[in-house]
Amino acid sequence: MEESVTFLHPGKFHLGSRKSVRLPDLPVERFDHRIGLTSLQVHKTVISGDGRLWAATPAGLACYDGIKARMFGRKHGLANHGLRTLAIHPSTGELWIGTDIGIEVLDISEGAPKSLWSNPLGTVNSLGLQKDSVLIGSSQGLMFCRHTTQLTPLTGFNAANDTVEKILAGTNGSYWVIGSGSGLSHISKNGSNIRFSNDYRIIGKPSCLSEGPAGSVFVGGKHGLIQLDKEGTLKANRILPAPVEAILWDRGQVWLAYDQSVVSLPVDHLESTITKTHLNKVVVKHIQADRFDNIWLSTSGQALLKVSRFRNTFVDDFPTNTGHILSIYHDRESRLIGGSNGLALSNGEIILENLEVWDVLKDDQNKIWSATDKGLYCTPNPHLSFAYKQADCPVIQAPCRALIIFQNRLYVASIRGLARLDPDGVKEIRGPQDKSFGYVYSLHIGPDEALWIATLGQGVFRFDGQNMQSIPLPFMSETANVYAMTHDSSGCLYFAHDNKITRQEPTGQSQVLYETENSVAAWSLDWMSGGNLVAGSSNGLIFINDSSGKIRHLISGNFEDIPWEFTTSRSLAIVDGTVYCGLGSGLRSVKVANLIPKNEAPVARLANMVWRGAEWNTTGNAVYAGNWHLKIELSTEWFLDSCQMRYRLNGFDTDWSDYSNVGPIHYTSLPAGKYSLDVELKSPLVGSGGTSRITEIEILSQKLAEKG
Repeated sequence: MEESVTFLHPGKFHLGSRKSVRLPDLPVERFDHRIGLTSLQVHKTVISGDGRLWAATPAGLACYDGIKARMFGRKHGLANHGLRTLAIHPSTGELWIGTDIGIEVLDISEGAPKSLWSNPLGTVNSLGLQKDSVLIGSSQGLMFCRHTTQLTPLTGFNAANDTVEKILAGTNGSYWVIGSGSGLSHISKNGSNIRFSNDYRIIGKPSCLSEGPAGSVFVGGKHGLIQLDKEGTLKANRILPAPVEAILWDRGQVWLAYDQSVVSLPVDHLESTITKTHLNKVVVKHIQADRFDNIWLSTSGQALLKVSRFRNTFVDDFPTNTGHILSIYHDRESRLIGGSNGLALSNGEIILENLEVWDVLKDDQNKIWSATDKGLYCTPNPHLSFAYKQADCPVIQAPCRALIIFQNRLYVASIRGLARLDPDGVKEIRGPQDKSFGYVYSLHIGPDEALWIATLGQGVFRFDGQNMQSIPLPFMSETANVYAMTHDSSGCLYFAHDNKITRQEPTGQSQVLYETENSVAAWSLDWMSGGNLVAGSSNGLIFINDSSGKIRHLISGNFEDIPWEFTTSRSLAIVDGTVYCGLGSGLRSVKVANLIPKNEAPVARLANMVWRGAEWNTTGNAVYAGNWHLKIELSTEWFLDSCQMRYRLNGFDTDWSDYSNVGPIHYTSLPAGKYSLDVELKSPLVGSGGTSRITEIEILSQKLAEKG
């Protein structure tokens, strides 16, 4: 799989007060007028076989293709723009829509939908589509059709003449129906009533439906949720304090919208108190899942919301109130989080308030040592902290930056040098020629079991306990600013210095892996199995191939107020495949195993071509040379991350364009000739989806036109 250099935007959400750094537990992105969706009210969504997402709104039919939403209404040939529901026919792939005035069926095999037929039978609120039959719920009751445009009223049961609110196509060709006054009904594929248990009445008036595992059905109601098996027998229930507005079963989870909240709970623990709240202050009308494991919410007032699959990747399971996260410490028994406003212990208690904790560690006597902006602090137990001061050693009284235990001694890095805590007191460790190190930013025990010392302004040093050496590296000056160090399992050392990240092999060979135009390439480094060098930068979390230097993934900022910005050498930690990120906006953890989906890659497709000022030939397959403009719009149906594109017009462009955000491609007044447009999309998660031939065009010269 080709590696890529692009940006991953896990979502956009509002934090509120900067002091409270509790982050949302999953990324949520809003789709509204910024992508072309003209209504803040969305009734329902479906996803067609080609991956496009269709939405029913009061302002018309919306089609989102991964790049933009296109709106369709009466001026595009639809019978009505007031849409209430929609569904994809499982056999034909046609889009059925229920509107304010009736039913309409659309051919969506091309870019724009085409109306096939319609019937003004009255308001249609719900549709149920099986391979060989369709059930239509209207204000006049139920209508039935089979392989024809002729609609037949269904009679003989309670919902027949009721206002039908919801229909679910069940197993064996049957349907579950909710009527406004008749409640819940179960109808066979032949249109007859199927008797089932009345136990569903414990949830009061039913309101919504979803299929469940093994042919079961979930029913939401005024007082909660029930699960009925395929025979209609009550299997489980959950009483809730407010009516259920929407429901979805997907991948072992039941998603519920009620009381202006969105929650999920395990399907196997429906009756337990296990509930995870994802969103508040949102009115949801429908819940939809896609193949990427995203959850789409059709809302009243907030347009369309996407709950990203990265809810399984980005986790905040250790909320703190320590301000900006500066340091992370992990061992088998505890996790300590240092921030701009103190130190958070494993039990959530905050100590050292009003101090910046740049590094923290726990020694073999369970004492907690903290490198703070006011010097070195020691906490013998959670209830006793004191400043560890030594009159004749100003190094540890100065703002401290890093701590490490080397050869059973605690070493302390500060802006005034390096010190060691010996049994008889504190000793300053000085460089060659007895010179102070000055600003020591980071410490690391290398693969050679020596102590490596990173300084600002004097490069890097190596100390084996007896001898101190300044280590010259080919790509690092003697006055380099060195911010972070790590090593891999083969003994290679990695240094983040100035605007570079370099690798030093055990043989002594060096290589620049990564270089940026920013002043600082990375503030923190760590290495994980699989050949990943992980760097925390001012612009996000970077996964770098440790041999080629190519960026594999970049989790970038660009949030409204949640930047992924690292600021210290101790703000990154990797534990059991999870990357813990200390950010200016709080603590986040990335489960790397959930980061990369399998067998997925973005592919570019042609969405639309717009010619302005062009004159076509008589056959309509070529235009004449002249003063014209061509805009080519793409689609991708890629709902994971923000892709970038490059393109080449064969016959005109000598090389590929630079990578840029996916958008329209423009050409103006090309000379006569035959051309073909190739486009390649790249995702930060999976790399390139390969080259796609988007279109072929022919430009005729005026001379040829006259001869013809």
